[in-house]
This record gives sequence, C-alpha cells and structure tokens, in this order.
Amino acid sequence: MGLADEFVPGVTAAVLLLALVGFVGYVALTGPVLDESLDTAEVERLVVEETNEVREEHGAPHVGMNASLREAARDHAADMSRHGYVGHDTPDGEAPVSRYGWCADGGGYFGENVANTWHDRNIVYDEADVPTLHLSDEREVAEHLVRKWMDSEGHRDTLLNDAWSRIGVGVAVGDDNEVFATQAFCSGPLNE
Repeated sequence: MGLADEFVPGVTAAVLLLALVGFVGYVALTGPVLDESLDTAEVERLVVEETNEVREEHGAPHVGMNASLREAARDHAADMSRHGYVGHDTPDGEAPVSRYGWCADGGGYFGENVANTWHDRNIVYDEADVPTLHLSDEREVAEHLVRKWMDSEGHRDTLLNDAWSRIGVGVAVGDDNEVFATQAFCSGPLNE
C-alpha cells in the first residue's frame, strides 16, 4: 500500500491542520515573551516635564513635583484602573477633597485632572484630523495626556492656573494597555 492509497481527503487534511495548530500553539507558548510594558514612573516624569513646558509657553510659572501629591495621584490612578472608570469621584463616593484636602491647610487649594488613553494599541477617533493614533512609548503617552487636557477647556484652565506651586502625577495601566492618569496641583505651602 502506497502513500496515495492511505490519503483520505478531509480526514488527512483535518489531521494535518490539527498538527499545524498544535505546533504553532506550542511555539507561541514556549517562544520568547516580549516585554511591551509601560514605565509608568517615566510617564509621570514626562507629564510633569510636558506640563511645565506648556505652562511656560502660556506664561504660567513652573510647578515643582511633590511626593505627597504624587502618591495621592498614583492611588487615584490605580483606583480608576482597578475599577474601570475615569472621574474625580470614586465609585465608593470618595471626592478629591479627601485625597488633597490637606493641601488646603494653611490657606491653599488644589486641583485635579484625570484622563485615560491606551499604550501600544490603535486608538481610533472618528472626528479628528488624525483618525488613528498609536502611542508606542512613554513620551508619546505623556504628550498625548497633556494634549488631551489642553484640548478640554476645564482641564486646560486647571493645568494653566497661575496659583499652583506643586504638582503630583500618577499613572496606572489596566487591561488592554489602558492607561489611567491623574494630575494633581496644589497652591498652598506644603511640608516637604
């Protein structure tokens, strides 16, 4: 009996296809894993840098990074990522005053911007000059976040407020490379 006698159309094709799928799946599972993660601390640093550049362009003074504001902003970004929302109030009802109320001690006040975007994934905008965007590194993500805030009147007013002296930025990455960001400002004297 030769090879041609053993070939059964359909059955042989199915067996070959199953073997190929098994081999490709094995190679995919045992092959190298590419680390495409986002360095959130670098994005935070770059958001502060971009914010100060934009503030300078508009005549607003630079803001210095504050560790307490950064930690509160990081906690809020992580909460947004964990619970899948973008907003100032948490699903549990926590408002920004509970995160930054200490900033008002001594007569200061605070402000907050929040946003989301995606890293290493196509973002499709229906009504934009550039309908598809792909943010592939930390700088692109940081610049996009600051641009989003500048394109929104309320966020822009917060970002450019002359009264701010300190800033804290928090970034967290959730499912499907969704990036959640919080930008917190304070005008009051802080114990640093």
